[in-house]
Amino acid sequence: MLIVPKVRVPFDSLAELVDQTEVPWTMAHGSIVQSFFSSAYDEAPTSTMGRGWKGRSPLLRSATDIIPTVIGGTAGLYTRHSSTYLMGKDFSENGYCRLALTRGGYMAVQHSMGFPLGSSLKPVLDELVYRMMEFGLVEKFIAKEMANTSYCLMPPGREGYTELRPLALGDFLGVLSLYGAGVVGSMGMFVAEVMRR
Repeated sequence: MLIVPKVRVPFDSLAELVDQTEVPWTMAHGSIVQSFFSSAYDEAPTSTMGRGWKGRSPLLRSATDIIPTVIGGTAGLYTRHSSTYLMGKDFSENGYCRLALTRGGYMAVQHSMGFPLGSSLKPVLDELVYRMMEFGLVEKFIAKEMANTSYCLMPPGREGYTELRPLALGDFLGVLSLYGAGVVGSMGMFVAEVMRR
């Protein structure tokens, strides 16, 4: 059994974030996240996203402000791809994880391109995107850009437990107990066969 230190995170979902008062939160100006939250506030101010919009800190105007703002103690609301990219970039520059993601997401985002009706570009790009998806190129490009994030995506408290260490007797207890049970079982069968003759 693996034992890791218990790490208390102040929130792990959007509902927990907007219900707490310890950590302020913000989002990028002009982002799809801002659009979703402001629309949610206009339609239902008491919804989770509506309360998230109402309780936010001032919007960030520059992408270069995101990491220093989050490191400074303000939670950032961004899409998962943006967040994992920023985590990987920060890990590459510093050599350790300073950022973490919540386990639960808060909105599904699909990216698309719009074309005028009857555009000759639509079938060409449909075929191109379809082939890129079929050949796995989209996943390859995403994985290449986010190569350093796997270490940072571990649950909090697990990051330091990847180092090698010498094996101890306790590491073999499971295997040794199975071996012992097998030996005892086979001896029992042997004794039963001998007594049966």
